Amino acid sequence: MKSRSVRDFLFPSAIAWKAYAIVIAASLIPTLLAVALGGRKFGHAEIRGYERELYSICRLLEVELASGYGSYSRLLEERGSLGKPREEQIRVLHVELQPRLETLSQAYPEVQFGYYAKGLRAQVAMYPLADAGSIYRELPPEEFSIYRTGRPELLRPSGAEESQGKGGMAVQTYPLYNSGEIAGHVWAGMRVKVMGPGRLYTAGSLVALAIVTTAALLVSSWHIMRGLGQWEQNYAFRRGAAANREAAAIVHEMRNPIAVSKGLVQLILTQEADMRKRMWLSNIVRQLDHMNSIASDYLQYARPRQPQAADVSVQDIVGELLESVTPYVEESGVMLKASPACENLKARCDRDQVRQVLLNLVQNAVEAAPGEPGHRVNIRSRAEGRRVIIEVADNGPGIPEENLSRVFTPFFTSKPRGTGLGLAISKALIEQQGGSLTARSSPEGGAILTLELPRA
Repeated sequence: MKSRSVRDFLFPSAIAWKAYAIVIAASLIPTLLAVALGGRKFGHAEIRGYERELYSICRLLEVELASGYGSYSRLLEERGSLGKPREEQIRVLHVELQPRLETLSQAYPEVQFGYYAKGLRAQVAMYPLADAGSIYRELPPEEFSIYRTGRPELLRPSGAEESQGKGGMAVQTYPLYNSGEIAGHVWAGMRVKVMGPGRLYTAGSLVALAIVTTAALLVSSWHIMRGLGQWEQNYAFRRGAAANREAAAIVHEMRNPIAVSKGLVQLILTQEADMRKRMWLSNIVRQLDHMNSIASDYLQYARPRQPQAADVSVQDIVGELLESVTPYVEESGVMLKASPACENLKARCDRDQVRQVLLNLVQNAVEAAPGEPGHRVNIRSRAEGRRVIIEVADNGPGIPEENLSRVFTPFFTSKPRGTGLGLAISKALIEQQGGSLTARSSPEGGAILTLELPRA
């Protein structure tokens, strides 16, 4: 029951889940897509910015070599090292070029760059310089794709690093030519972060704002649906009350012709000697009585008496009920049991109307499985907070799932000769006292009718 109450509270309308889904799809999903796609495009824009900066550094290195010496071979020739051993040539190039890199590093302290000589198969100058021996390490030209293409190239961070937001090296290479042949290259590298703290903060802020907006829209949708549901209920109640008043007036007028017809038939019955005609007339009287009973029940449903509320002992109400129904229940072969209620448990209600409702519920429970051995009806009462709960339970066939929402509808009945007004009248009587009447099927079999009343 509690889970059902929570579900009814969260979904006040049959279309509530659709409204919630539309709100979430319209407010949250576009933001998530914008963050995902926009973040990726922003990362690519950052890479292009790094590419332009690294390309400019490579051009500066190329200009430094061209303006100062012309080429590697010209520099070696001026220093008298051309044709000498590899280590000597590397040392001469390193001594001349390394200071230029140290000067350039003051403007670009976070960038790594250097010179590579193809003929010597070594990086003759680099910043930062880890150790002097690293410039003599042999690096074949085949390791650099620039010697296959002859064009400047940018080595971007790997796709895995981009998708995971990890840092990676972006390395730009630029070829150095001498007499139309590639004599080496310069390179510049920088560690980049595809997803920096600033972007993470911005993306998180957008997602948080979208979540708050979605929550606000969901709450607003809930209030709107709840308000519409209450308006619909009030409108339906007003229309139903107006229709009941009109119908009650018609039914009230119909009772007079029914009474007159019954009187005439009874008069004819007293003067008729033919047994067959007497049987027909008696059947007419029974049908007129049935019509009058339906009319009386409907008038009670449409024009219920205003309750006279008082603090009433639940134990007294159940005791009076048992006294009135015990003979009828014993005759039906049903076992009736009432759990003892607390002596101090009192409800704020109309004593006569509540007893009438309980009598109707017990009669329905007894009629649920007439003549079946072991048929039991239990009456239980307890307090829950500021409410008094009285349950009438039986172990009969129960109420089919498709009928649970219709049992309190006027004129709905599963009995061959029922009017379908008993439970509708009972519900109306209890609700006008500030209570409620609900029905459900028991997991062990049978039906449970729960009556809730305000506690005294």
